[in-house]
Amino acid sequence: MRRAFLSILMQTITVPVLGQSVGRPVDWVYGGNASKTTKTLYAPQLRLACTLTFREEISTERDRVYLEDLADCKGPAGLCHEISTIEVSPSPKPGLDVKLLRSRILDNIREEYPQHTFDGDGPEAIRVKAIAASVDLEKVRAALDEKFAEQTGNLRFSLQSMRSAMLMRLRHQNYHFEFPQWDMELKKLLQFPRRTLLTINVKAINDEGDSPETFSWPLQLSVRAELLTLVPTRSMARGSLAQAENFEEKWLPYQENTVHDKKELNGKSLRISVREGQALRIFELMQEPDVRRGEKIEAAVFSGGVKMNSPGQAMETGVVGQKIRVQIDTTKRQLFGTIIAKSKVEVQMP
Repeated sequence: MRRAFLSILMQTITVPVLGQSVGRPVDWVYGGNASKTTKTLYAPQLRLACTLTFREEISTERDRVYLEDLADCKGPAGLCHEISTIEVSPSPKPGLDVKLLRSRILDNIREEYPQHTFDGDGPEAIRVKAIAASVDLEKVRAALDEKFAEQTGNLRFSLQSMRSAMLMRLRHQNYHFEFPQWDMELKKLLQFPRRTLLTINVKAINDEGDSPETFSWPLQLSVRAELLTLVPTRSMARGSLAQAENFEEKWLPYQENTVHDKKELNGKSLRISVREGQALRIFELMQEPDVRRGEKIEAAVFSGGVKMNSPGQAMETGVVGQKIRVQIDTTKRQLFGTIIAKSKVEVQMP
């Protein structure tokens, strides 16, 4: 219970000493420029009386109940104003009610102000009902959408639907919402993007006055993961060269092994035919061969420490580092050689 103080309980009065002239300015009498010929005397404490008329029932949307909510005060205005700000009790939870006893309230007031007299009338039990307001789910969703919008990178999540695991009621609609464990839950989503359901904790913070009261409850979310993926801008046949200018980035539902960086297309061709707008996956690409079967090649033939360059023909398709069969034009012999560059093969003779 807040302690209230009355400014009228103690007053200091400055009066002239007997025998001195009383023809002084008013501010001198009340302590203005008092001289040595004055004395400070204290007025005795005044015993005041108030009557409180209690109501039978009240409704409130505040988180605390004050005396002014429960009763009307009849008596000195200063004292009535002072005690009206006394906090009697916390409010019940939204949608619930409690009963407060008049006699107990009066006993507490008399204990706080023993120098005054307080009487009360009205019912002995005062019913206090806490107003309940449904949670504004649209406001909660807007706050969640803002959190999802903070994401960066080529993987993002969007809110599809939400469901409260319990019926939650607030005192009014003037709250803002926070999600204390958001960073941790988002980290889990990034680790397991295929998750579609998660449960987060919502915290409602009262925006009215300086109330410290908050409400928390779990909320189940259905989310969708999307990946920024490369897709062809036109249909392309199997074996086509995967040139960067034929692909664009597009947000698509999350799939594993998709291609999202155009650098991954360098030197690659399509293993299968693809349609326009179709997500391109890593295993649908193959390394563009450095040597194709039937292609004319330049063979560097090493024999006994001697190098000879000879034209030839590739009998197989391959990439740099791979061994293939080649036919040397001058001898028509087929030998195995290693591809060392585009259309170049190195052959080591026994």
